Amino acid sequence: MRILPESPIARAWIALVITAVLWAGQSIAAKAVVTYVPPATLSFLRWGITLAVVLPFAFAELKRERASIQANWRILLLLGLMSTSLQNTVFYWGISYSTATNAALLNSTIPIWILVISSLFFGRRSTHGEWTGVFVSLVGVLYIILGGARSASGVYTFNPGDLIMACGLINWSLYSVLVPRRPTHLGGWTFVTIVSAIGVVAILPVYGAEVALGWNITWNTQVVVGTLYMAIIGSIVTTISYNYAIDKLGAAKASFGTHLVPVCGMVLAFLFLGETPTWSALGGFALVMAGIFIGQTARR
Repeated sequence: MRILPESPIARAWIALVITAVLWAGQSIAAKAVVTYVPPATLSFLRWGITLAVVLPFAFAELKRERASIQANWRILLLLGLMSTSLQNTVFYWGISYSTATNAALLNSTIPIWILVISSLFFGRRSTHGEWTGVFVSLVGVLYIILGGARSASGVYTFNPGDLIMACGLINWSLYSVLVPRRPTHLGGWTFVTIVSAIGVVAILPVYGAEVALGWNITWNTQVVVGTLYMAIIGSIVTTISYNYAIDKLGAAKASFGTHLVPVCGMVLAFLFLGETPTWSALGGFALVMAGIFIGQTARR
């Protein structure tokens, strides 16, 4: 009995849905762990575990494709830095001040950042309607960032964690635009091995600084399970599935899988962390989605 459809495009959409659900789980795992583990330390642990898992599967291809890897070292280095040490450390830093719910809501802005980056720096021709959609969505982003956190007194206040996470998402959007430029003949295991190794080396000095400052890990079951989820599911499975979706659909279409992340993230955050989204955050999310709808309608 055939489980997956024959069409590569249909498989790409399935991969995108799986990626979005697993991404939502990452926000939950990160929020659960970052209380006990400093951001750079968590990033170092995550990618160190990932590297240890994938290296045996990729070792033969790494040797065979050594010349190709050396020839493409610039793009691989850039993608490795953006998708591992920079992206994850910034995200963990931001979510330590915010909530998993807001992290999921902000994920919905990725299509907007991809459109802006592609238009400003990569020659994409965008319509006036698309730029109108961008403006509406950015108002929604500001609404989430400036009004999505509630203080103990019940007053909505600015949360710097949301702004930090937004910066991380811009970085991830640039990664999404650039990842099709990687040497696509390299297998998924090999690509994850390369970016993991780059991430481990790049984050090592910051990790060392945290250790020197006495920022230690508080080990418990929550930390172990959450870190393993991010290292294996969040790093290996999502990287391979997301890159596959991008290769088949393109960065712009693949970015729309992020629309599932807020819904899944809110449900998981409520079930596992007891979080409920504020009306302000939901209002901002509605504006983001409205802007994306305006932009997509204008493009057609």
